[in-house]
Amino acid sequence: MASFVTNEGAHQFSTDLGMHWDDASTVKALLLKSGTPTKDTQFVNEISAGELTGSGYARVTVGSRSITKDTANDWILLDCADIAFAAIASGETVTWCVIFYDTGSDATSPVLICIDPTDTATNGGTITITTASGVARLAT
Repeated sequence: MASFVTNEGAHQFSTDLGMHWDDASTVKALLLKSGTPTKDTQFVNEISAGELTGSGYARVTVGSRSITKDTANDWILLDCADIAFAAIASGETVTWCVIFYDTGSDATSPVLICIDPTDTATNGGTITITTASGVARLAT
């Protein structure tokens, strides 16, 4: 399955609900080992049961966020620095990276973008989600 913006994410981006991709809002990422988010996934608590649990794993802040408008191709590119999760113990397989707006509670933290990387086994090293082409394009 390809990476995608959730319906809730599109709603968050299209309205002023207190979250802006390129400002100081707290945007974080988590990794899943099971379960499959869908475009209808609204909040982190709906998928957190499938989150990695291995030693060294922690959610990370998504840094260097930017927005680029491309009027020639009619899309908006959401980009950020590569997302690195350091020193995750062996024994789990990363199946999804989920980007969300952190409100302080999983029940109210909206899921924005779901990235479907190549399944990657943890080995004690860093898992990096490469974002060279951006994390999402929103058609206009």
